[in-house]
Amino acid sequence: MNGDSTLAALVLVAILAAATGPAAADDTSEMWRTADAYIACGRAYVKAADIPTLEGAKSACAKELDAYGLAMRTLALNTQTAEGRSPDAARSFAAMKEAWARKDALDSFAYSVKQWIEEK
Repeated sequence: MNGDSTLAALVLVAILAAATGPAAADDTSEMWRTADAYIACGRAYVKAADIPTLEGAKSACAKELDAYGLAMRTLALNTQTAEGRSPDAARSFAAMKEAWARKDALDSFAYSVKQWIEEK
């Protein structure tokens, strides 16, 4: 599985775990948008850099990873709240979900960037 499809699969898992409804749909759209922006940033970095590196790509795309993490946190928090969890439990779960999502997104991003660098 390549990095793009891995990230897409991770996002799909998060969507399937989310509650349905207008707020969740908006949160899910934002999560997809930020995930796509993160991968697009990595591609753009590799294409534009004379000598692209993984560390350079991570640095260039850090704000996109932050946006994705925030989108995942928001989706998880709103989902947990809609399911009736206490505010503390919802915040705790959302923080855990954000950390998990950031790690998995970074792993997928690194895999894709390494492939693009090799292909360049």
